[in-house]
Amino acid sequence: MHWKDLKTFAIAVLFIVNTAFAVFIFNHWYTDTYYRNTLIDSSLSVFEAGGLHVDRSFLEKKKEKPPVYMGTAEFDRFSEIAERLNDKSYLLKKEKNGIYLIGEQDTFFFGYDFSFAYGTGAFSGKTSSLLLEEGWLLLNEDGQKESSERIAEKFLQKLLPADKKFEYAVICLAVYGSGEERIAVFSQTIDDIPTEHKLYCLISDGKVIGADGKISVIAPSERKKAENTGLCNILFEEKAYIDSLEESERKPSYTVENISYSYGTYFDENVFYFIPLCKITYEDGESRIYNFISGEPYEP
Repeated sequence: MHWKDLKTFAIAVLFIVNTAFAVFIFNHWYTDTYYRNTLIDSSLSVFEAGGLHVDRSFLEKKKEKPPVYMGTAEFDRFSEIAERLNDKSYLLKKEKNGIYLIGEQDTFFFGYDFSFAYGTGAFSGKTSSLLLEEGWLLLNEDGQKESSERIAEKFLQKLLPADKKFEYAVICLAVYGSGEERIAVFSQTIDDIPTEHKLYCLISDGKVIGADGKISVIAPSERKKAENTGLCNILFEEKAYIDSLEESERKPSYTVENISYSYGTYFDENVFYFIPLCKITYEDGESRIYNFISGEPYEP
């Protein structure tokens, strides 16, 4: 074989090898990023046979790969909150389950499990319990709702750490009214993703007079990639749950209306983790939440 022919042959072989490698890389990327149609088809068939109706579009979307956040919940880090309040008059009191900041007219409590309470001379009860009483009406968009939302958001925002790597924020879910008083319900977010932390603020005379719920006032120290169980496996877990129900408890069919993602907190001694969660919601409002890492049901 002439040198020219050998050169042409070598180029052809190199081209074939590079093409095969590129195809392999693409297939690996696609499988890692999307579910293949054959898997979607077979999964939907199994779901349908068990009375679980899932729209194909849920599985055709790009796979969710939320990270895990972690940090330490030590006393010294909780005490930083006193500095963010810009008030040196608060007495810092350490207890077994958290810290108290005691002022002349109000008291903050920050639990090591991120539980939170705030009371004043005007109100020292539990704000979230008030919504169980009659007379509280959900407010639509109006001036009073927006004003109450701003007051509560400003109050909560000053409690959050200013960290450039991890952004905490609060978003208003609803505002309820009874007479002149308002209760604003918020969710805490991390990097724009909701958490299961809910906060209830009682507003009266233009200020927050009571609050309770859960809030992380400590920024995580790390963000890590984590292998998750995947939506398809979560749906199989949900099917297994439906199959385990007694005939009298089971509905004729279960139609998934929405699948959403959020974060829940787990604690291991003084280390906390924000773990991604997957929530499956049905047309009738029934829902279940799963740990997106382990695939197990989430229990707050």
